[in-house]
Amino acid sequence: MKNAGAAGFDVKIGSEVEFYFFDGVAVDKTTPERGPSVMLDTREAKWNPSPMVNWEKAALVSAPYDTYHILRTEILNVMNDNFHIAVESHGHGEGATGQQFASLQPLSLLDSADALVTFKNAVKNISIMSNVFSTFMPAPVFKESGSSLRVNISLWEGEKNIFYDAKNEYANISSAGRYFIGGLLEHASALCVFTNPSTNSYKRLSASPKYIMWSAKNKDAVAYVPVRHGEAEDRKRITFTLPDPLANPYLAYAAIIAAGLDGIKKKTDPGDPVDGDVSTMLSKERRKLGVKELPTSLMEAIAFLEADNEFLKGTFSSDIIADYLEFKIKEHKENERRPTSYEFQKYFNL
Repeated sequence: MKNAGAAGFDVKIGSEVEFYFFDGVAVDKTTPERGPSVMLDTREAKWNPSPMVNWEKAALVSAPYDTYHILRTEILNVMNDNFHIAVESHGHGEGATGQQFASLQPLSLLDSADALVTFKNAVKNISIMSNVFSTFMPAPVFKESGSSLRVNISLWEGEKNIFYDAKNEYANISSAGRYFIGGLLEHASALCVFTNPSTNSYKRLSASPKYIMWSAKNKDAVAYVPVRHGEAEDRKRITFTLPDPLANPYLAYAAIIAAGLDGIKKKTDPGDPVDGDVSTMLSKERRKLGVKELPTSLMEAIAFLEADNEFLKGTFSSDIIADYLEFKIKEHKENERRPTSYEFQKYFNL
């Protein structure tokens, strides 16, 4: 990325991506006039009579209840052996209905985007060879938290991680790291168009809300500073928890870095970290803490980007932004034209 290079920084990004496996998916694509028709099935679903169902433990399950473990391991071996992209960890996701997760190694901005696209293609192609359907939809299963794409970011000047400060008692985060977080928070709503680019994205954010704040303890924060690996300089990073797996990483990662660099340039103060459980607070309590809420729809996100896109200058041309927004507005309108199964349930007999 030119802006990062011009500022003298090397960018490293690691991707933690969630996705789902299903044993059966039936969607009526040919006659949408008939109304919504989608049926999902997986051996791990609570409605399935299989003895492999372990609904209560979800992410804590291991084999044999982690029934897709062998398939997931095969995919990761292909990533390592054929593409030389290391997967640092993997397992069953928090979603009990066949959700998976994998954490890809930190790489340069372009290489990390390449790695994620490669991984998604490997998942899709290898799973279908095993008669398993895969999806990176953010919210495919009602009443589950959905799939996220957590983006782990660090900036380096040679061998120095500029986000690290051993003297700072709170998460050893440096002033540059705080300013970077400030940029992420300031532009979070505008970033949604790139990081949460589908109408389905906002169903995930509705089921598992994120808030415009930062923390080392609260994973509901859009900017999270992990400390679980200790305070070593080589592990210090900022995790942007907002994105989902439908994001185009070439656009989303560039936009995220542009927002953070804008914060460093302007020395944007992110405010105090919020470690409390904001999900149980009233809106007025969150406002007192300076916590803001994200857009609730793709159209809201589009409006934010139309009002806040100066930070993207030098990253995207105005034509690219205009064309992208036009495409997203069309996508939103197409979705709004279609009735949903919930609308039939709610309104059919009124």
